[in-house]
This record gives sequence, C-alpha cells and structure tokens, in this order.
Amino acid sequence: MAQRKGLPVTHEPVFNMKQSDIKKMKQDATEAAVDAAMILLLGIPVKVMKEKYGWGMKKRLPEFCEAMIDVYTDFQNGDMTLEEFADLIYQECGVKFQKNE
Repeated sequence: MAQRKGLPVTHEPVFNMKQSDIKKMKQDATEAAVDAAMILLLGIPVKVMKEKYGWGMKKRLPEFCEAMIDVYTDFQNGDMTLEEFADLIYQECGVKFQKNE
C-alpha cells in the first residue's frame, strides 16, 4: 500500500540458512552464555573469600577453585539433578537457594 502511494518501503532482508547452521549458532550462543555465567558463578565466591575472609592466593583460593570445578564437573556429568543438588546443599550446608516469585 505504501508503495502505491510513492512512499519508500523497507523490507527486512531474508536469508536462507540450513537447519545445521541454525543449530550451530544456537550451540555457540549457549556455550558463550555458559562461559560467561561460569566466570561469574565461580569468580564471585573467590573474590568474596579473598576480600572478606582473607583467603590467600597461594594455597586456599586455588584449592577452593579446584574443588568447585570438581563439584561442577560431577554435576555436569549427570550424577544428580539440579533439584537433588539444591537439596544436598541444604542438607549438608544449611543453605537453601530459592527463586523469588
């Protein structure tokens, strides 16, 4: 209709992509998001342990990081579900994480 009135018409470009290309793009985006989240999820506790509790960089912090990565790897390998892990943290550590509704 706008074209009939002599007004400029802008169209979004259309690209043809293979399903495998779309799948690869999604996988790459997911991996980038996980990498960014891991830096925060592992880095924040390390920063707190150093700044608030005075943990050292030669022994305690590297050991803590290795232990966190080991637990993450075990979880990632499918040894337990997220819900089971949250229950384990609550039972063993007395800390309960829950979503604010």
